[in-house]
Formats: sequence, C-alpha cells, structure tokens
Amino acid sequence: GAAQAQQPSARRAEVEALRLFAETTHPRGREAAADADWRARWDSLAAEADTISIGAYFVRTRRALGWFRDGHTTVLPFEFVGPPPEGPFQLGLPIRVRAFHDGAFVNAAKEEGAPLVRGRITRIGDMDVVTFMRAIAQQWCGNDAWAHRWAGFHFSSPALLQGLGAIRDASAPVPVEVMIG
Repeated sequence: GAAQAQQPSARRAEVEALRLFAETTHPRGREAAADADWRARWDSLAAEADTISIGAYFVRTRRALGWFRDGHTTVLPFEFVGPPPEGPFQLGLPIRVRAFHDGAFVNAAKEEGAPLVRGRITRIGDMDVVTFMRAIAQQWCGNDAWAHRWAGFHFSSPALLQGLGAIRDASAPVPVEVMIG
C-alpha cells in the first residue's frame, strides 16, 4: 500500500506553528526565516520535542525565540499568564532567590527552606551557580541584564531547573547549597 504521511505530534505541531507565527508576524520574521541559526534552532526543537521534558521544551522554545534578542518575543513564565498546566510546572521550591552582582541569594523562604534565607547559593542540583546563571542567560530572550533581573524565577521552579540541566527529575528533592555569612 501507499505510505501515509504521519501527522505531527501535538508538540511538534506547536513548534511548527510558533515558528511560522514568528516568521510571518515579527518585524524581522523574513530575516529570521532566511537565517541558518534560526532554522537550526527550530529544526532541532521539532525533532526532539517529543523526547524532552516539559521544562526542556519550555527552555528550548524560549531559546529558539531568543534569536530575536528583543526581550519581547518569548514564552512567558506562568506567573504572568495564568496557572501552570498539570505536571512539573505546578511544583515549586520553598525559596525565592534574587541575583545580585555578587551572587544569587535566598531572600525569602518558607518551611524547610527557612534556614537558607540570606544565604548565597553556591550550587543548585547538579550545577554550580555560575554555570546555572549562564544557562539562564543563554535561553533568555533579551539582553543579559534582563536575564540577570529575572533569574530568580528559575531557581524555584523544578521544571525550569530540569529544563536548564540542573536536575534530572522535577519531582525529586532538589539539593541547594548555600553559604551563610
């Protein structure tokens, strides 16, 4: 019999729709469509969309849109657009972090995170804090100053920690090392 064309998965279809939307609506969309780096980002994401975690899918989509480097073309964290979908994005660490020029500090916490308040994070999951901050900046949609400003959101989301490579399992406990004093 004749081979039937396979329908793209929901994620792959979403990747293709986002890419087409950006190429047809963004003021620099035609430039993007002609750029090899742009095409490689989206082709890679489409090829791997069904095999990566939801956190990695989010991060890779944001990284693909980050080609524009305009700070506005991105995928927003759920804190700004409504409740997260079922799954790892509903999980959160009991800490809030703020990045400063001299490190990332726990500035608020509850429950088991309380002893970490005022501590400078040295490691989160499998990454030292410098490597983690670089991973945040690499996927950010705008300039590095804004990546630095919004970095704290990434420290408390197991889905983003997984997507950035700091942890393997978003539902497992996340080790956080801090230096106090």
